Amino acid sequence: MVPTRTHTVPTFQRGSQRTTIDYIFITPMLRTKVNNFQQQFLPSAWTDHALLTVDIQVAKVDIGPGVWRFNPTLLSQPSFQKLLLTALDMFFLKPDNQCPVTQQWDKLKDMIKWLTTDFAKRYHSGCRNQLRLLQQQRAALLQQGELDAHHREDLIAVESRISALIQDQTEQLLLRT
Repeated sequence: MVPTRTHTVPTFQRGSQRTTIDYIFITPMLRTKVNNFQQQFLPSAWTDHALLTVDIQVAKVDIGPGVWRFNPTLLSQPSFQKLLLTALDMFFLKPDNQCPVTQQWDKLKDMIKWLTTDFAKRYHSGCRNQLRLLQQQRAALLQQGELDAHHREDLIAVESRISALIQDQTEQLLLRT
């Protein structure tokens, strides 16, 4: 695969030294199944290389619904805290005294699960979009060539925000292991 951009963004950066990978080799068998080539900045505390990714389309396999677990990192999000407190207040303001306690408990768990999964989908989608836009901003800054002091500050701010989002994603993924 050869990137189509005329101005390349470095895939390696240490101090003032910058280099770029020009090719990624793909077997002929996979060539038609590969798309979405991306270069992404990773936190400089982790590496001095960029992450190069491609998507490989494979046949889908149904693995079933799986098991749901509450994601405790959502509790650090003020918007989720407010949403959860509001939902819990509403739930307990209108108790269903006709149902046995076990059924009420199941209803509470179902409400929390629905609320959490709905919030998490929207929140993580927003984070992915924000990360994609920040990666694009970073690439645009680097494609300008030599950066003046103002643009260097912009680059540092963008890379800092990318690093924070990637760290959050990593913490999320660690919960799944």
